[in-house]
Amino acid sequence: SRHANSREGVNAFLEKLSQDIQFVTITHRRGTMETSDYIYGVTMQDKGVSKVVSLKFEEATDFIEQ
Repeated sequence: SRHANSREGVNAFLEKLSQDIQFVTITHRRGTMETSDYIYGVTMQDKGVSKVVSLKFEEATDFIEQ
């Protein structure tokens, strides 16, 4: 589909530019996250207390597969 091709183009664009530039991308799309080296998230385990979590993408996929 046209949207899938567009997403693939954006992912390829980000991968190429990220060799020289750092990007912060906000997304829930797995395909976009797969182009990332690191994933950062914010979770709220206790009411009113936020916690920042960072993982290498490889660690995140290993964690999900367990």
